[in-house]
Amino acid sequence: MKWLTQKCPVQEFPKLLDLGCGPGIYAEKFCEAGYQVKGIDFSELSIAYAKNSAKEKDYTIDYQCGDYLTADLGKEQYDVIVLIC
Repeated sequence: MKWLTQKCPVQEFPKLLDLGCGPGIYAEKFCEAGYQVKGIDFSELSIAYAKNSAKEKDYTIDYQCGDYLTADLGKEQYDVIVLIC
């Protein structure tokens, strides 16, 4: 996390896409660091957990349930894209 925030400071790279975000563990950390975060995962259960956790913490994270290999991510552009396994 520290490496990423040093290489891609939020002031210069604000929009972050978290592919395979799971229950939002890293997405929340990125949000705490100041990034505008979108997370995508194919597990409905993980996305439901992530949405609930973000709501409880009053975090603005856009979670989407879907397969990031085939999902239509629209025309949005991101400054940073992560895939953490």
